[in-house]
Amino acid sequence: MTAEARLIADCSRLWQSPPKQKLSEWAEENFILSPEYSAHSGRLSLYQFQREPLDAFTNPYVRHIVLMTCTQLIKTLLQQVAIAYVIARAPGPILWAHPSDTDAETISKERLSPMIRDMPCLTGKVAPEKRTSKSNTILHKVFPGGSLSLIGAQTPGNFARRSIRYFLADERDKWKANVGKEGDGFSLGVKRTATFRSLAKIIEACSPTIEGNSQIAAAYENSDQRKFWVPCPQCGARQILKWGQVRDPRFKGKQTADTRYECEHCGAQWPDVERWEAVERGEWRADKPFAGTAGFWISELYSPWKKLGDLVADFLSKKDSPSELQTFVNTTLAETWKEQGDAPDHEKLMVRREDSYRLGQAPIGVVFLTAGVDVQKTWIEVYVWGWGRGRQRWVVDHFRIERSPFDQAAWDALTEILNQAYQRQDGAALSIVRMAVDTGFASNEVYQWARQQGAGRVMAVDGRQHLAALVAAPTQVDVTVSGRKIRHGAKLWPVDVSACKSELYGLLGKERPAEGEPYPTGWVHFPKDLDEEFFRQLTAESLTTHVVKGYRKTEWIKTRERNEALDCANYARAAAFVSGWDKHGANETWWQGMQGAVEAAAQRAEKQPTPAASQPKSAYVPPSRRRIVGRMAL
Repeated sequence: MTAEARLIADCSRLWQSPPKQKLSEWAEENFILSPEYSAHSGRLSLYQFQREPLDAFTNPYVRHIVLMTCTQLIKTLLQQVAIAYVIARAPGPILWAHPSDTDAETISKERLSPMIRDMPCLTGKVAPEKRTSKSNTILHKVFPGGSLSLIGAQTPGNFARRSIRYFLADERDKWKANVGKEGDGFSLGVKRTATFRSLAKIIEACSPTIEGNSQIAAAYENSDQRKFWVPCPQCGARQILKWGQVRDPRFKGKQTADTRYECEHCGAQWPDVERWEAVERGEWRADKPFAGTAGFWISELYSPWKKLGDLVADFLSKKDSPSELQTFVNTTLAETWKEQGDAPDHEKLMVRREDSYRLGQAPIGVVFLTAGVDVQKTWIEVYVWGWGRGRQRWVVDHFRIERSPFDQAAWDALTEILNQAYQRQDGAALSIVRMAVDTGFASNEVYQWARQQGAGRVMAVDGRQHLAALVAAPTQVDVTVSGRKIRHGAKLWPVDVSACKSELYGLLGKERPAEGEPYPTGWVHFPKDLDEEFFRQLTAESLTTHVVKGYRKTEWIKTRERNEALDCANYARAAAFVSGWDKHGANETWWQGMQGAVEAAAQRAEKQPTPAASQPKSAYVPPSRRRIVGRMAL
């Protein structure tokens, strides 16, 4: 063959279509796991349940892939492998969207950069990282025939002016419901794939969250709903792994741990090794006809590196805390969490009032106090709550400051409430460790007062719906003082009031123990002198479901006008969360330290006289439903 012929032959191979290959096959030949994010670095070896989700990406009939799965099993791996494959074999513009710009930067540094560095098939495809390079930055990488842009989905401008072939939407349930005035960010991303039509690929991935508000659950519902079926090692019958089939003596209060999975057909008990082997012989089956969207659901029960005994231990540590149990249901079982939406009957709750204490008294079980404050146009409502072991809580006190929040006397009165100490029934003195004040009305006045009291004692809060945690990380807000704006003058704490209400209503549904029996975990205590109005306000909302643009949506609706008792309960709960009640509630050492700390704080407060400015004699006007206790300034 002449030199000219060889040159023509070499060039002709450049425009030949690459051989058809499934993504799972390509991944095991080319993908390298980096030590920065994988416990086992080196060439990728896939598990059986990982193959079909990967192959859906190279299946020409699949346009949309939905992954509603547990954490650390398949979601990020599929997206990484897909990106590597596109760069190496099927170039085109990629948009990888995350809940925020910070999330996008983190995954670029921790996942993408090591992947590009370690995979030989990507060598030379992406420009080397340089400070002056515009072809390879943290959020934008250029390669022959395409580019990769990483964005935060919270800004509509991030989706603008882009024509993309591959749209990857990570952690969908953490995205904002609306992006500015342009609607849903996911819809904006999908619109950007219109130019590529049938060649476009969309991946949507997340663990589910709240039933009726989970975007990934809605997307999975509109897919062909594939689940992974495994054969029983004894009878061979195939089945979906379910939490209800896990057997462990600890579920019945025994101390021994002998965890097995029970076949729902023959009752055979599988140890972990048999379960792992069964999973490797499993297969994906769809519940609905395929119409372009392949949906995959899988839980941590299928994990080849998780022991069932560890899952049981995790469940037992979280089962008594609704917020922590929700995390287990969402991220381990990959199931939606159903909020408690039916308000308890207020008359039944009134029967639960206890003769053992009155408003203004702290029962022996209370270890620390928090307060929730609701600011209204003409008054300020305050409820003090006590918190103790076994996730029990007590209504300890109630105040209504009949002053406008624009009147300084109202804030002087609130300062006095914050600084007062309560004597527990055994003689111990307790102070309010943290007070949470709503910023829905008179926001700047709330910020100013919170700033004066200090972030360690007072938190300005903003009620939100369906956050990733009961209380999200605070943000700095500007405060105007005497006409002068102070940048970052106060902290604003977002509070998931939906989760607070759901938790409270669930606990209020617990059955009263028999005479002489201990109170159950999570019991809510009410003093004898709480009136009917309090219970009406506490049960003043209900969770309703309706359809918006074809999707089910749940939201809390007020069933009566006044609901300050419920709002204050939510804010006091948020203050308990920030104080460590959720994180350390099972640690006896923490409880002992907390009790010692609050008692010491109360002793210090007794030694320091209250400034005269904080003793407005006319600040408190007793409302008809509440007796102001004698020790308060009237």
